[in-house]
Amino acid sequence: MRPVFWLLLLVALLGGAFLLKDRAFMAVDWAKTWREGILAEQSGNDRTAMDIFSHGVKRFPGEGGFQLHLARLYHQAGQTGRAAILYRQGLALKPKELRFRLGYARLLAGEKRWNDAVLQYR
Repeated sequence: MRPVFWLLLLVALLGGAFLLKDRAFMAVDWAKTWREGILAEQSGNDRTAMDIFSHGVKRFPGEGGFQLHLARLYHQAGQTGRAAILYRQGLALKPKELRFRLGYARLLAGEKRWNDAVLQYR
């Protein structure tokens, strides 16, 4: 075969290896961020957990777990406006995720918006 073919094959394989390496680093970063956020939340450091989960939302925008935990923490802290935004964004991202629906319904029920809360349960 021609040397050009082998050169192109080598470049393609090396490029694929670099892409896999980047994904591996992202997975490690995701797991580290997740673990730190959960540990901060469990130890009662809600402000630290909010900061960590907020970083996770920015770093991994397509992953709903960070949004869910951040929304719940905002809701518990009385920041219902921020929590509502995150719940709605989470529902747009993952419309079948029950935890977003339940959290948002609890928030709406707390604001005495009964009809809207019931719609979230359906």
